[in-house]
Amino acid sequence: MNISNSHKKLSFVVPFTLEESIGDVSRWRQEVNNDSAHRFRLLISSFLAMFDQNDLCEFLIVCPAKHVDAIRRLMAGVTTDDRYVVLAESVVVPKIGAVLRADVDGMGGWYAQQVIKLAAHELVKTKYYLVLDSDIVCIRPCGYDSFVVGERCLLNIETSADYSRLYRPDFIQQEKKFKRDRFASSSRVVNQNFVEGGMDRFYGETPVVLSTSHVRLLIQALERQHRADWVDALAKFQRWTEYGLYFGFLESQNILEKVYKEADCNAILSLEKSVWHESHHYLVPREYNQAHFFGEKAGYFAAIQSWIPEAHWLPSRYASKTEFYRDMEKWVAAAAEKNISQTVRHDQPYPAKGAYG
Repeated sequence: MNISNSHKKLSFVVPFTLEESIGDVSRWRQEVNNDSAHRFRLLISSFLAMFDQNDLCEFLIVCPAKHVDAIRRLMAGVTTDDRYVVLAESVVVPKIGAVLRADVDGMGGWYAQQVIKLAAHELVKTKYYLVLDSDIVCIRPCGYDSFVVGERCLLNIETSADYSRLYRPDFIQQEKKFKRDRFASSSRVVNQNFVEGGMDRFYGETPVVLSTSHVRLLIQALERQHRADWVDALAKFQRWTEYGLYFGFLESQNILEKVYKEADCNAILSLEKSVWHESHHYLVPREYNQAHFFGEKAGYFAAIQSWIPEAHWLPSRYASKTEFYRDMEKWVAAAAEKNISQTVRHDQPYPAKGAYG
C-alpha cells in the first residue's frame, strides 16, 4: 500500500452485505435484509450529493464474495465513477473466515465488519480514511477540511451531559454501562489498564476518521502481544469494538492528542439528529422529518440504525422504512440543490471547502 501524494484527499471504507446471516428469525433481522439495497442506495446518493468529490481518493465497498456482482450492479445505477470500488471481504481480510467461524456471541458478521474497517489500512492510499456503515446518511456539505483540522483528525466525544440532554434518566446509566463495558473489554485485548467506573466521556462511533499509520501500529502491537496473526487473535475475544481497540491503543501510547482534535457529540456524526436508539429512550419526543435532519447545521452524517425495529422509531405516517428512505433521498437532493445555489459558508470551528455538486 502506497500513501497517495495527493493533497487533501480522503479514502472511505464501508462494509456491506445485502443479506445478513440470520441465526434467529426475529423480525428486526428480517427488516435489516428487506431494506438493505434501499438503505445502501441512500448512503451512496447522499454521499455523492454532499461530499466534495474533488476531495475523494477512493470509496471502498467491502462485501461477501457472493454479493460482489449484485452490489456492482447496484452501484452502476447510482454512479459510474471508478473510484467507487466493490471488493470481496476475502481480498481485504484473507482470514475473515476465522472471525465468521468463531461467531463470538453469535455475532460473527458484526465482528467481521469491525475487522474489515481496521484491515482496510493496508489498501487505502491516503493518510487518513473515514469508515462508514450502510445505515449512515450524509446530511450536510463537507470535504477534507471538515474532518482534518491542521494535522489532526476531528473526533466526536460524548459526555454524561450529552446523555442527560438527550435521554431519559432511566436509560442514561444503561447506556454508560454498555459503553464502559465495551471499552473495558477492548482495553484488555490491547493490554491497557482500565479503571472500572472511572469513564465518564466516550468516543463517538461510525463515522470515524482513522489514521492509516496508527491503525498499522495497533495491528503490529496486537500481533506482538498475542504472538499470532491479529485476526486469529481477535477471533478469540468477546465484546471488543474496533474503536475501543484503536482509541485504547492510542491512549496507552499517550498519542491521542497528537492525532486527534476532540470535538462535541455532533461534530462528525450528529448524535442529536441520528436515530441512535428506540424513540422511548429519548427525553423529548422525536419527529423524524425534513426539519429534524436538515434544519440546524450540526454534524455531517446521521445514523438511521438498521438494528432498531421500525415499530420502535418509524413515524406512523410511513408504512415501511423503504418509504422513509425515499423521502430522505428527496430531502438530501433538496438540501444539496439549496447549497449549490448559494455560496457555501461552513461554521467554525470545523471549516470545509465550498461549493459542492
